[in-house]
Amino acid sequence: GLGLPSEVVREAIVEDMGARAVLTVENLTSFHEAAGLLAQSFPVQSTLLLYLGGYHNQARRQLLVKLWRWAQQAGKPIRFYHWGDLDLGGLQIFRHLAERTGIPLEPWLMDRETYLGHLRFGSTFDQTYRERLQALAARPGGEVFRDLLEEMLTQGRRVEQESIRPILPA
Repeated sequence: GLGLPSEVVREAIVEDMGARAVLTVENLTSFHEAAGLLAQSFPVQSTLLLYLGGYHNQARRQLLVKLWRWAQQAGKPIRFYHWGDLDLGGLQIFRHLAERTGIPLEPWLMDRETYLGHLRFGSTFDQTYRERLQALAARPGGEVFRDLLEEMLTQGRRVEQESIRPILPA
């Protein structure tokens, strides 16, 4: 792990990146688990992990955008993913990050199959939460999580990221 002060990120220039994928991670425990997995598979696995700590801050967003712009200018086929909670907050964080950065993020381990495989660890939610999920599904861009949202509304449960064992992008 490496922590970078905001000033360093602001002044940083991306000159090269050996990663084939960039994965932002919402929660600290999950980040550490993914980092341990990455350390075991390095150098075969080349994923750059970025810890968000929930909603991203300006420095994290700047770094992510700099990496994206470099990949685009260099013509590198680097994929950008986000992994977060399978709940209202996690889905909102994904959308917020994609909207604020303009990066076509792909959800990682945030799908119907992952949800169903970890449903036993989930917790129930109330009618107000259900209505907020339905509103999220109705917003433009909600189709990326259509199957997941439908299943969440059917099952009436949410799943925290920490209950999901990490798998790294290939």
